Amino acid sequence: LIDMANPDRDTLEHVGAVSNTKSRAVAMFVDQTDPHLTQAALAAGVSAYVVDGLQMNRIKSVIETAIARFQMMRQMRSELDAAKQALEDRKTIDRAKGILMRRRGLSEDEAYKLLRKAAMDQGRKVIDVAQALVTAVLNCGYVPLVDSAPLIIAHELGFAAEEGLELNLVRQPSWSALRDMLGLGHLDAAQMLSPLPVAMTLGLGGLS
Repeated sequence: LIDMANPDRDTLEHVGAVSNTKSRAVAMFVDQTDPHLTQAALAAGVSAYVVDGLQMNRIKSVIETAIARFQMMRQMRSELDAAKQALEDRKTIDRAKGILMRRRGLSEDEAYKLLRKAAMDQGRKVIDVAQALVTAVLNCGYVPLVDSAPLIIAHELGFAAEEGLELNLVRQPSWSALRDMLGLGHLDAAQMLSPLPVAMTLGLGGLS
């Protein structure tokens, strides 16, 4: 409950900051105003803005009105946020379905069933599984030679992103460094000469 003679924009901005932080109804009594200040007060989240000052016989009804309006606006914001989130979730699920359709040659219905089955198996929501699919980050090592061109092109031209992979390319100075980083688990994948993974599997080179 705020009573002041002449409000200004700085005060209204502070009121807005407090109202947003504490999420409380605000009733404001002022002696005088103008259309710009009235609009600024409403934009700041003031639930009741009463001109002509604070009068005892009006406090109860004004506070009740401010609380009712505040609750109504909070409900509207909550419903709007929920609708926005539902739309974003729908977009994420559609992207995840698209990735599965391209990777596995599935129909849209089959892709959604696969997402739903994965969610049930993991005890998670469908949106959580879809989000993990579209934001998968793959730390991929490479040696800056011509051999790495497909990997770099997939990253730079967005081909990896289209498949739901966020490539994080990690440059390595040599094949041995690349091998060791992969063997120690610092990389998820790597572009390498074909004998390297064979040697690692056989336990050659010190790491396997």
